[in-house]
Amino acid sequence: MISCMHLFTVLALLGATIANPVRNSCTPNFQGNALKVYTSSAEWTSYNSDGSQVNLAGFGAGSANQFLVEFTGQPTNAYHIKLVANTARNLQLTASNYGELSFEETTSNGSQDFMIECNRCSDSGIEGQNCVIFRPRTNFCVTGSYPGQTLFLAKCDGSNAQRYTFVQVE
Repeated sequence: MISCMHLFTVLALLGATIANPVRNSCTPNFQGNALKVYTSSAEWTSYNSDGSQVNLAGFGAGSANQFLVEFTGQPTNAYHIKLVANTARNLQLTASNYGELSFEETTSNGSQDFMIECNRCSDSGIEGQNCVIFRPRTNFCVTGSYPGQTLFLAKCDGSNAQRYTFVQVE
């Protein structure tokens, strides 16, 4: 017989893992291409250094704002997000316990695993449209909407501040 405590724990885990922020979703395969990541009004930017955060900048920022988004190879089908400018590929987007996002040295504790679900995948150089980037099992999404803002994690709410487009760099 399952105790109430165990039942609530199982239900909480199921609710957290079943939550799907994007309906009619696809999982993009970025095929190792350098990417730019856009919101409706800005693009991601970050410095090539340990501890640097991801900020939003106006469109047309330089080549230092290119990212690699790679499958982890784990059963969760999670992704790791890396800086193209970091040729050693040892810095990955990392989520802190407080919802902060920054590029940190590679670890194996799961803090660098992100899920990506899009409404559209792979269409003429646009590798993913209307995508949500979220942490597995937490239902917290990467959030940011205007130039100058630092990206952070917040509860997934379906807003435009949590929608991104991935475009292959030519």
